[in-house]
Amino acid sequence: MSQLILGPHNGVCIQGKKPRRPKTKKLKLAQDQQLNATSPSHITDLVPSDDWSVEQINCSEYRITIRTVRHLTDFIRALMTPTIPKHITHVNGRQPKRYVVTLPYINFHGELYQKAALWEVSEWSPSPSMLPTLLDECVRYVMLCLNGSYPVLPRQELKQWYASLTNPTADPLALSIGLFYVRHVFIHHLPDAFQSVNHDSHVVSSIQAKLAQLTRDALADCFDEPHIHHIYALCLCNMTASLPIPQKVLYHTIAVRMANSLGITPLISSHPTTEIHNRLWWFLFQIDLFLHESGAISCSMLVQTDTETLLDYVRPAPCLLDEPDEAIAAYVWNNVLKLWLIRRQLLSTFERIDHSNEHEMSQLCADAVRHVDKWTHELPHHLKLENISVNDILDEAIYIIHMERCTNLSLLLYQYVGRPLTPWRRQAVDILIDCCNECVEARSTVLLLHKCNSWPGDLRRCAELLLACLQYDNPLLISKASSGLNQILEIVKSMAETRWQDEICIEMINNVEKALSNTARLDRAVGDHKREETSTKKRSIKMSNHMYKGVMMFNRNLQPRAKYYRPAGNDDILGNVTIFEDVARHSFH
Repeated sequence: MSQLILGPHNGVCIQGKKPRRPKTKKLKLAQDQQLNATSPSHITDLVPSDDWSVEQINCSEYRITIRTVRHLTDFIRALMTPTIPKHITHVNGRQPKRYVVTLPYINFHGELYQKAALWEVSEWSPSPSMLPTLLDECVRYVMLCLNGSYPVLPRQELKQWYASLTNPTADPLALSIGLFYVRHVFIHHLPDAFQSVNHDSHVVSSIQAKLAQLTRDALADCFDEPHIHHIYALCLCNMTASLPIPQKVLYHTIAVRMANSLGITPLISSHPTTEIHNRLWWFLFQIDLFLHESGAISCSMLVQTDTETLLDYVRPAPCLLDEPDEAIAAYVWNNVLKLWLIRRQLLSTFERIDHSNEHEMSQLCADAVRHVDKWTHELPHHLKLENISVNDILDEAIYIIHMERCTNLSLLLYQYVGRPLTPWRRQAVDILIDCCNECVEARSTVLLLHKCNSWPGDLRRCAELLLACLQYDNPLLISKASSGLNQILEIVKSMAETRWQDEICIEMINNVEKALSNTARLDRAVGDHKREETSTKKRSIKMSNHMYKGVMMFNRNLQPRAKYYRPAGNDDILGNVTIFEDVARHSFH
């Protein structure tokens, strides 16, 4: 082992006879040990799953059995997911909290599952007697606003159910609706009884935390009673960031078991009851998809979720209980689900190909664009973008369909973005930027038609996609991406969520402003550098440069050395000096 001896001979002076080791190294070592404790130290520490099994043959050999090839990706993802080893516990005997990796927001609806910490239940400042009034407002606006996008239970069904309740404050579905929609109600439809808390996000968080506690208590009493209302309540709990991820996974597991016990499968649609069951199953499928794509679960919990089978299932459709806007929303939901299944199928193909094969990658990228274009062509006539009418409800549905097209195509193309920026990759980035900009414009139009339809998640996703495109040294791409980011900034600053200090909006504004500032600073630096190079560049006397305009230069044979030249710059000390060659000595006598 080689050694390096330090001392006066090489300029190092150590004071004292027994120098002590710096304490920072010990602290760093302790931190490293703490971080290493959260990493998967053994294969047997993996989260158990029905899709694979691990069997120990001897002290150094293990047999891993994966059910199908499709689950190989889930198994690798489970290996990469940090977990707490089973043999590590705290001194006081309590099991430590699971370490959760912060996932990129670019995952589809990953914002719902990016927070793992439990919300602290704070005191609810309003009087508990206001809870019935608050639940009334939440149920009312769920029927008015949410059912215009996802009519899981038609308004007639919700009205009959809510009118039959004797005590809404103890009903799990009513409390789940309050938990899910109270933030929307406060931001966009503030009740008169709560006008004093205008723009105070802490009060909203406190109320939401209290509703989360009440909802958990109410759901705990109905886990053994399968019912469509209980399944819907569990799904709504998964659509809010107020609950920790492990509890969302637990609620999703219970909801899937309830659906299986009730025999809910979208196979037929000939009666309002079966149609409600179909919608509930697809809403459950959405939760399953969000959990899986966000990394909260390693594999789907639903039975038969391969794309070929899902395409054969009956997707949501209008029923006799629907009002006109709900019927349009059912058509939109149907086609959006179809697009999600197409994207899922293409991503599955992308995971199986060799990413180093440029030809295969370019072909699959072209296939993605072609499949989305085919889906657009197969849309119902009244939902196509070219059929914008004067009907606000129908126009909003058309723009929402267009936003989904842009979002899903941009997420597909993002898989092929990378370096080097080959011609086909540059085209993919160009289409991605156009999709994001079109999605932002569509969101701006939807806000004009329906002010409370201002969910900032799609804008955040577009912002992160555009920010990823600023890495390329291409002025045209940077200009188009910056234009879209500026438009996002303008829209988000005008949204009601920003006035309520919504975390998503505030973080989005800070990230976009910082990126645009860095881009502008870089552009100025590049411009100054180019001007400096131009001013200090040595002038050439080639004929094509045309310097020193108005002065004819000659060579020794009295032949024109060059044509007319541009004059030198003012910074040249010889710029005002003209030298004439004495031609008299070349004359012949």
